[in-house]
Amino acid sequence: ASTGAVLTSVSMSPLEVIKVRQQAAPTLSMRQVFSRMIREEGTLSLWNGLRPTLLMNVPSTVIYLTVYEEGRDRLTPIAGGAWAPLGAGGSARALVT
Repeated sequence: ASTGAVLTSVSMSPLEVIKVRQQAAPTLSMRQVFSRMIREEGTLSLWNGLRPTLLMNVPSTVIYLTVYEEGRDRLTPIAGGAWAPLGAGGSARALVT
């Protein structure tokens, strides 16, 4: 679970950084924002803010999946069918949000 959260955060971080920069300068296109960042700040600037993102996403994902699996296993004998994953997923999401 934590590996998936890390990989997702690392791969999506550049897009998030570009999106935020574009929102701050709405007259520039994504391509212009990307080019300016690479030219003026370097490639690593695309991952600005990755540490706080990882500190937020990794524990959240691990807690969500742990609560989901435990809840699903406990609800299956009671609710059965499709209702156990639905209840477990809703409960887990409410807990981590």
